[in-house]
Amino acid sequence: MTGIIGAGRMAQAVGSIAVKAGHQVMLSNSRRPKRSGVSAIGCEVGTVDDVAAFGEMLIAPIHLQLLSANPATPLKKKAALNPQNSFPHLGPVPELDSVEFATAKVLPRLLPGSKW
Repeated sequence: MTGIIGAGRMAQAVGSIAVKAGHQVMLSNSRRPKRSGVSAIGCEVGTVDDVAAFGEMLIAPIHLQLLSANPATPLKKKAALNPQNSFPHLGPVPELDSVEFATAKVLPRLLPGSKW
């Protein structure tokens, strides 16, 4: 079972491929959980907490700056894929702005206990 935090274009593309491959998928969207494009994919829709509880594997294709707004506790001990990028217009990420770290080094700080 795959949980996808987000329901944008990348989330819907990955979700659609996973459903076509026979996987059970749940997507979340903080603004409109019942987003119409999501239902066309053939997956379940829920909150971030629902997705975290549902998925054995999690994918979080949302802006890195928005990831910290989601609860970390439900993601503990979950395997997660990282299709993340930083978008400077959404606010600074000091570690990335100084070119000290890649997103893969920042995620464990934002979501302690998850397996990236």
